[in-house]
Amino acid sequence: MQNIQNSSVAIRIFYKRHMVILCVVPIISIFLVLGCSKQDGDTITLRYMTWDSATGLEPERKIIQRFEATHPNIKVKLEPNSQGYEDKIITSLVAGKPPDVFLWWNFTKLAELGGLEDLTPYLENCSDFSVDMFYPNLVKYNSVKGHIYGLPKDFTARVIFYNKDLFDQVGLPYPKDDWTWEEFLEIAKKLTHDDQYGFYVFAGTYHLQPWVWSNGGDLVSPDGNQVIGYLDSPETIEAIKFYTDLYVRYGVSPSGGAAASLGGAQNMFLTGKLAMMDNGRWPVLKLKKSKIRFGTVLPPHPQGKRLVTVLHSAGQVMATIGKHKSQAWELLKAMSDEEAQKIRAEAGWALPAMPALTEKMGLDRDPVESAFIRAVEYATITPCFLRTSDWWEYFDKPITDAIDKVLLGKGTVEEVLPQTAQEIEARLRRRR
Repeated sequence: MQNIQNSSVAIRIFYKRHMVILCVVPIISIFLVLGCSKQDGDTITLRYMTWDSATGLEPERKIIQRFEATHPNIKVKLEPNSQGYEDKIITSLVAGKPPDVFLWWNFTKLAELGGLEDLTPYLENCSDFSVDMFYPNLVKYNSVKGHIYGLPKDFTARVIFYNKDLFDQVGLPYPKDDWTWEEFLEIAKKLTHDDQYGFYVFAGTYHLQPWVWSNGGDLVSPDGNQVIGYLDSPETIEAIKFYTDLYVRYGVSPSGGAAASLGGAQNMFLTGKLAMMDNGRWPVLKLKKSKIRFGTVLPPHPQGKRLVTVLHSAGQVMATIGKHKSQAWELLKAMSDEEAQKIRAEAGWALPAMPALTEKMGLDRDPVESAFIRAVEYATITPCFLRTSDWWEYFDKPITDAIDKVLLGKGTVEEVLPQTAQEIEARLRRRR
């Protein structure tokens, strides 16, 4: 994230220089770019960059082959970059040589820097593709200030994975969607003994958001400009205290060091050292191939309050500076349409971002996958990093450090959150 901050000025300067060129393009060219028809002429090559790697690239290759078969004048060069992906995207934008289409997630930052093409005009002038087919909150996730910058590739919600064998050993019934924090805590206590833990506490803000939201709190204001009154609110303090007490007071979670020595939360779950795990869909393939009998359930909620969840998603985007925008738009659609979503889902790598396809494939009735689908309706709040382009520079690290301080016994939640809110506000005032 720091590299994005360091490159922001360079991207803005590059963008402004090229806008001079873009502004003199004849009006007829603009209509060609915004149209949906294929372009005749010589064969061109489009670059598509993704952070997927290894077997995760197989669905992408199939989607590209399908696209090339219907667009004989376009060749697509697949550029996987699983290491240093964000750095490479930023560097390519600064150098003026970005891929034509690429996978992205931090829309607010790159959109404000001018690195992402606004897809809203393309969609308004296109009759063969509509964002209405996607989950509405995923479209919102791919948007900034009412403008759409990405087409949803896939998604995952966060759910609780639980080890059925460990529940059976102590005679506990499997959790159900309507369980409360109090019930969750009692279950975690009963599943913690010897070198086995009931749950694992993460310090990161993304994992923490749903717990705070479900209690009526927040980490930052909806417009991303204020933390006082949010981060230090009674609701936020109560939620973070409950969450950190799982480790500090009740000991149902291992320390970060202990978890690291055991290979992290996912490996602990695989080896029977962790009974419950808060995670997205990423471990499902590995878990299905293991001998673990596991289930998934919606996260717990405070008594008398409604659950709020969070989504993880990414979208296919187009670079602002490009020589073949009409062709890039065709590729962009093909990488996100129903057939592409189906190919990824059948490969087991993703959940479709389209409710109709989810139902058609029976994923909403699958004993494991359905929890992720059910969670979508509870994803009602915009993730904090999408509210402000400065989230990673001004907010995330101070809040994460504050949580770490509590977990290390160097302060209480009641002490560190108000102090952190004041420190962040002071930095924001200097920025203004």
